[in-house]
Amino acid sequence: MSREPTPTEILDRVKAIQADTAGVMEASRWAEWILERRFGATGTGIHTRVNSVQQLLGDDLVADLRYLASVRNDFAHNPMAVVRQPARFTATAQRALRQLLDAPVAPTAAPAAAAQRPSGRGTVPADGPG
Repeated sequence: MSREPTPTEILDRVKAIQADTAGVMEASRWAEWILERRFGATGTGIHTRVNSVQQLLGDDLVADLRYLASVRNDFAHNPMAVVRQPARFTATAQRALRQLLDAPVAPTAAPAAAAQRPSGRGTVPADGPG
Protein backbone atom coordinates (compact mmCIF):
# COMPACT_ATOMS: atom_id res chain seq x y z
CA MET A 1 0.00 0.00 0.00
CA SER A 2 1.35 3.41 -0.92
CA ARG A 3 1.54 6.27 1.52
CA GLU A 4 0.03 9.68 0.98
CA PRO A 5 2.41 12.37 -0.26
CA THR A 6 3.39 15.03 2.24
CA PRO A 7 2.53 18.68 1.60
CA THR A 8 6.22 19.33 0.95
CA GLU A 9 6.34 16.59 -1.69
CA ILE A 10 3.24 18.00 -3.36
CA LEU A 11 4.62 21.54 -3.34
CA ASP A 12 7.93 20.31 -4.80
CA ARG A 13 6.01 18.82 -7.73
CA VAL A 14 3.86 21.92 -8.08
CA LYS A 15 6.96 24.15 -8.41
CA ALA A 16 7.75 22.35 -11.66
CA ILE A 17 4.30 22.82 -13.22
CA GLN A 18 4.43 24.40 -16.65
CA ALA A 19 1.70 26.18 -18.60
CA ASP A 20 1.22 23.28 -21.03
CA THR A 21 -1.21 20.38 -21.31
CA ALA A 22 0.68 18.21 -18.82
CA GLY A 23 0.99 21.06 -16.33
CA VAL A 24 -2.65 22.03 -16.58
CA MET A 25 -3.78 18.46 -16.04
CA GLU A 26 -1.35 17.87 -13.16
CA ALA A 27 -2.39 21.05 -11.34
CA SER A 28 -6.04 20.09 -11.80
CA ARG A 29 -5.54 16.56 -10.51
CA TRP A 30 -3.71 17.83 -7.43
CA ALA A 31 -6.45 20.41 -6.75
CA GLU A 32 -9.16 17.75 -7.01
CA TRP A 33 -7.20 15.32 -4.85
CA ILE A 34 -6.49 17.88 -2.11
CA LEU A 35 -10.09 19.11 -2.11
CA GLU A 36 -11.31 15.54 -1.64
CA ARG A 37 -8.71 14.34 0.86
CA ARG A 38 -8.34 17.43 3.07
CA PHE A 39 -11.75 19.05 2.79
CA GLY A 40 -14.07 16.12 2.10
CA ALA A 41 -15.18 17.64 -1.21
CA THR A 42 -17.56 15.62 -3.32
CA GLY A 43 -18.38 15.55 -7.00
CA THR A 44 -16.35 15.27 -10.16
CA GLY A 45 -14.09 18.05 -11.33
CA ILE A 46 -12.84 21.14 -9.60
CA HIS A 47 -16.01 23.25 -10.02
CA THR A 48 -18.31 20.73 -8.31
CA ARG A 49 -15.79 19.92 -5.60
CA VAL A 50 -15.33 23.62 -4.86
CA ASN A 51 -19.12 24.02 -4.71
CA SER A 52 -19.33 21.26 -2.11
CA VAL A 53 -16.85 22.91 0.29
CA GLN A 54 -16.97 26.56 -0.74
CA GLN A 55 -17.86 27.68 2.80
CA LEU A 56 -14.48 26.33 3.98
CA LEU A 57 -12.46 28.28 1.39
CA GLY A 58 -11.78 31.99 1.08
CA ASP A 59 -13.17 33.97 -1.84
CA ASP A 60 -9.72 34.47 -3.40
CA LEU A 61 -8.95 30.75 -3.23
CA VAL A 62 -12.34 29.91 -4.78
CA ALA A 63 -11.62 32.36 -7.61
CA ASP A 64 -8.17 30.81 -8.20
CA LEU A 65 -9.62 27.28 -8.25
CA ARG A 66 -12.37 28.31 -10.67
CA TYR A 67 -9.72 29.83 -12.97
CA LEU A 68 -7.76 26.55 -12.86
CA ALA A 69 -10.95 24.61 -13.61
CA SER A 70 -11.74 26.83 -16.59
CA VAL A 71 -8.26 26.42 -18.04
CA ARG A 72 -8.42 22.66 -17.45
CA ASN A 73 -11.82 22.42 -19.16
CA ASP A 74 -10.49 24.33 -22.17
CA PHE A 75 -7.59 21.86 -22.46
CA ALA A 76 -9.87 18.86 -22.01
CA HIS A 77 -12.31 19.93 -24.72
CA ASN A 78 -10.25 21.97 -27.19
CA PRO A 79 -7.33 20.23 -28.92
CA MET A 80 -5.90 23.63 -29.89
CA ALA A 81 -6.00 25.07 -26.36
CA VAL A 82 -3.13 27.20 -25.13
CA VAL A 83 -2.60 29.04 -21.87
CA ARG A 84 -2.92 32.67 -22.91
CA GLN A 85 -1.11 33.97 -19.82
CA PRO A 86 1.45 31.32 -18.82
CA ALA A 87 2.89 33.30 -15.90
CA ARG A 88 -0.60 33.87 -14.48
CA PHE A 89 -1.45 30.18 -14.79
CA THR A 90 1.67 28.91 -13.03
CA ALA A 91 1.44 31.54 -10.28
CA THR A 92 -2.26 30.84 -9.72
CA ALA A 93 -1.77 27.06 -9.69
CA GLN A 94 1.10 27.28 -7.20
CA ARG A 95 -0.72 29.78 -4.98
CA ALA A 96 -4.00 27.82 -4.96
CA LEU A 97 -2.38 24.48 -4.20
CA ARG A 98 -0.23 26.00 -1.46
CA GLN A 99 -3.31 27.63 0.10
CA LEU A 100 -5.24 24.35 -0.05
CA LEU A 101 -2.40 22.60 1.74
CA ASP A 102 -1.93 25.37 4.33
CA ALA A 103 -5.61 26.03 5.07
CA PRO A 104 -6.93 24.90 8.43
CA VAL A 105 -9.57 22.22 8.05
CA ALA A 106 -12.39 21.73 10.52
CA PRO A 107 -12.31 18.16 11.93
CA THR A 108 -15.80 17.50 10.60
CA ALA A 109 -14.71 18.50 7.08
CA ALA A 110 -11.94 15.91 6.81
CA PRO A 111 -12.97 12.83 4.83
CA ALA A 112 -12.84 9.37 6.31
CA ALA A 113 -9.45 7.84 5.71
CA ALA A 114 -9.35 5.36 2.88
CA ALA A 115 -6.39 3.18 2.00
CA GLN A 116 -7.23 3.28 -1.69
CA ARG A 117 -9.87 5.12 -3.66
CA PRO A 118 -11.13 4.05 -7.08
CA SER A 119 -9.05 5.60 -9.82
CA GLY A 120 -11.95 6.16 -12.21
CA ARG A 121 -13.15 9.56 -13.46
CA GLY A 122 -13.26 12.10 -10.66
CA THR A 123 -11.27 10.08 -8.15
CA VAL A 124 -7.60 9.45 -7.55
CA PRO A 125 -5.61 6.89 -5.57
CA ALA A 126 -5.03 7.64 -1.90
CA ASP A 127 -1.33 8.24 -2.63
CA GLY A 128 -2.03 11.13 -4.97
CA PRO A 129 -2.77 11.72 -8.60
CA GLY A 130 0.56 10.34 -9.72
